[in-house]
Amino acid sequence: MNYVIEIAFQLCIYASVLISLDFILGKAGLLSAAQAAVYGTGAYVSGIVAIRAGGGFFTGLCLAVVAGAIFCPMLAYVSLRVSDEALVLVSLAFQLIWSELIVNLADLTGGPMGLRGITNSQVFGISIDNPGGGLIFAAMFLAVTLLVSARTEASPFGRALRAARESSEFLAACGKESIKTKAQAFSLAGMIAAGAGCLYARHAGYISPGSFELGESIRMVTALILGGLDSRRGPIAGAIVLIGLPEALRFLGLSGPLAANLNQVIYAAILIALLIIRPKGLWGRYAIK
Repeated sequence: MNYVIEIAFQLCIYASVLISLDFILGKAGLLSAAQAAVYGTGAYVSGIVAIRAGGGFFTGLCLAVVAGAIFCPMLAYVSLRVSDEALVLVSLAFQLIWSELIVNLADLTGGPMGLRGITNSQVFGISIDNPGGGLIFAAMFLAVTLLVSARTEASPFGRALRAARESSEFLAACGKESIKTKAQAFSLAGMIAAGAGCLYARHAGYISPGSFELGESIRMVTALILGGLDSRRGPIAGAIVLIGLPEALRFLGLSGPLAANLNQVIYAAILIALLIIRPKGLWGRYAIK
């Protein structure tokens, strides 16, 4: 039962992170390769607050959200003043720089060994580091994230964001700044992703750089494209593919030294087939260009 609960916890966390990425990739139409770094920033801020300062969950959550709100717009302003296409390279650079900083600031982050013993994870008598307690808070966080996504989509800001995706010139003609609108989307995405990172750190009790490396960012982008862009159901479907499919492949009964590699081959083949059959993803509004 604990295994199923842990899988459900991961699904909720990844769905929240993919919803945050959808603000950037889906609604704004911008490709960022640094979402894992934003997610990891929230996790490390919360972990450092817990270990170094003995801070509780809400203290760690607030500081993580603030850190995410600062990190993402900084990335946006640096790249979007050049061009939208520059975001891919700049975000890739940010992701690599972030990973190097986490590894080399060992006195603060624990270096390659990560942070162990992240405690002070009890809220209203519920322990987030327990399977059941963690799932409760992860599900609540996902529900709030979905609500924010729905309200944003129906708001003037959501319409301006879609307009910025289609034509920055049209948005400027309407009296709005394209860069500012996109940076606000980055800020919102950063807060959500960092908040999810905080929950992950407090639940796991241990974090390491390997959980937030470039490959994780690529997996997030792939999962969102498969689930569907600019859709509230798309990130959830993408999270199910990202988390559920590899777990399901474990039950094929494959064994031996080649089993793990064979599972990866099957996983990749299924992903490619899905993209060919459903170019817009499972529930997407449009295909990535």
